[in-house]
Amino acid sequence: MKHSEWEKHLEELPLGSGGFSPKSMKQIKERIRLDGKRRSPIRGITIAAVCTLLAAGVWAVGDYRQALFPSLGASKTDEQEFRLNVQYGDKSSFMIRFGTTYMLEHPKASFEVSVPSEEYGQKQDLASYKKWVSESHADVLRFPLAFVDDLAADGVIVPLDDLIKQEKLDLEALYPSAVDLLKEAGNGRMYGIMDDLDMNMLIYNRSLFRSKGVPLPEKGATWDDIVRLAARFEGARDQGKPAYGFSYGSVPDPFRMIYEIGQSQGLSIVDAKGRPQVNSASWKVIWGQVSEGLRKGWISDELPDHAEALDPLTAAIAGNPFYNGRSAMTLQPYLSWYVMSEAIQQGMLQDEWDAIPMSAPTAPGKISSLTDGMVYAINAKSANQAQAMKFIHYLASKERSTKAVETGGPQLLLAAMPGATIGDGSPIGRYYESELDVSAVLQQAERSQLPAYSRVMSVLSAKANAELRDITDGKSTVDEALARLQADAEQAAIAVESEAGQ
Repeated sequence: MKHSEWEKHLEELPLGSGGFSPKSMKQIKERIRLDGKRRSPIRGITIAAVCTLLAAGVWAVGDYRQALFPSLGASKTDEQEFRLNVQYGDKSSFMIRFGTTYMLEHPKASFEVSVPSEEYGQKQDLASYKKWVSESHADVLRFPLAFVDDLAADGVIVPLDDLIKQEKLDLEALYPSAVDLLKEAGNGRMYGIMDDLDMNMLIYNRSLFRSKGVPLPEKGATWDDIVRLAARFEGARDQGKPAYGFSYGSVPDPFRMIYEIGQSQGLSIVDAKGRPQVNSASWKVIWGQVSEGLRKGWISDELPDHAEALDPLTAAIAGNPFYNGRSAMTLQPYLSWYVMSEAIQQGMLQDEWDAIPMSAPTAPGKISSLTDGMVYAINAKSANQAQAMKFIHYLASKERSTKAVETGGPQLLLAAMPGATIGDGSPIGRYYESELDVSAVLQQAERSQLPAYSRVMSVLSAKANAELRDITDGKSTVDEALARLQADAEQAAIAVESEAGQ
């Protein structure tokens, strides 16, 4: 590998065992709006470096297996050499994240990686994915939850129920709601396992609630309940600056906040046929509540105040009112608390935090949508189904999740719940304890794959924040703004239908 290629390779390492590459830190700051992690970044880089060396050939020397990974010493290895073809973004990332560790326990295994077509990369739709699968040689497939029922019905993937029994995979070790979700998607059968999960929860600052004499939010709270609590912070101040009842990460994005609040309440931006429902009565209520909160100051609209010269972690949290103890609540995925945990470990954050699901009125205490979640399944064409199942068993093992927690914590939730003691107040514990509203999650996933969905979201992302500013400035009403956005969304949906008919 050329020197420049190796530097690029190191920069893009997915350091799931702890630590961040510059690229992953930038992606986290851009994508999750709030940011968090556990333990030393140096330790994570060391682990990644060891894995990279092993991937280059160190595993061939059997004496190192027991020294570096004592828990693997008694594992039963495969007697026959085998080669698996796994769908993933690129081989180097796959080997660092999965392949190296798997080959320590299965030294006669080797891997090929199949990268989805450029067409699927652009469209992200079922048709182009099925076309690619039909032309690929992948044994293990990786795709969105919304594809499960169609791929199962078309015989593209195999049911895993018998293979699960043969492989003795303990389904009780997996995140229970994910198992329920997959069985629902597969009409009662398991067609895969879910990994890289994430979901929004309400993270709140216990210390700020106590100091202002406001009752803590309770499990089962809906957005209406949160609004009532957040509004009690109107006019509050802390550290000589405004204190807020609610905020949304480092960079204010009111429309994205409204959208994710709506999803938490079981709402969709399009109906089952892909028709926009931007101005429905339920969405109008949330727009009204958020615009009022921004206008009266109990929802933060502060811009970040940090210098790019700061180290990544400091830059990620600087100027964020929730991190600074001046915002009582935020709605964020586990990935945010993961980054936040590093700041807590380093003593940069002093307050006490906790998290609960923010649920829809129809499903108290349950979460209505996922922000991430990929399904790993077996290609029906695979001639290596037994070995493919062994790899899926590895993905779904409690040992893998436990090791991830012990060596810094996963950036996303893994398929199995960790066996390590994670503590009552642990962020990862709070997320694994949560339940999903299976029907609502599937509905959200299915609608997000409809052809009109991405086009409608593009229109709203481009125009909705300006409309919201006009509402808060008194230049427009919620009804007027949503009528305009609905008209624009309908035009976008019509354009999609027209393109499909050509």
